[in-house]
Amino acid sequence: MTDYYHAILNRLRGETDDLRGVANSRLDWYGLDAVLDLYHRTAGEDREAFVQAAGQILAEGEQPVEVIAQLLYLVTSLDLTQVEPSIKRLRQKAIANQEPLRGVIANYFAFRELRQHHAPAP
Repeated sequence: MTDYYHAILNRLRGETDDLRGVANSRLDWYGLDAVLDLYHRTAGEDREAFVQAAGQILAEGEQPVEVIAQLLYLVTSLDLTQVEPSIKRLRQKAIANQEPLRGVIANYFAFRELRQHHAPAP
């Protein structure tokens, strides 16, 4: 099984062969796209491992604020509700008060609230 924890971080930080030449100013797009591609190549147990790794990275809150914010953008876009406990832990850390992460966390919870109140009827 793939080490998704490091696979995700390596892509977001531009530490893969494909991303080493990408300028830091463009890494936010290319790194995020590489993580999204990795996500789409997973299924079953691999998908679960990917989501768990993303949750671990978010809960730790130890990466640069931009890296955490990018991952949270992706998690929000993919509606990965499984990581909500990790985001709640992240929200309690000092790093969560730094922009752009502060805004991304607020957006995540606003999106969750919106989805809960406007969920389609079964």
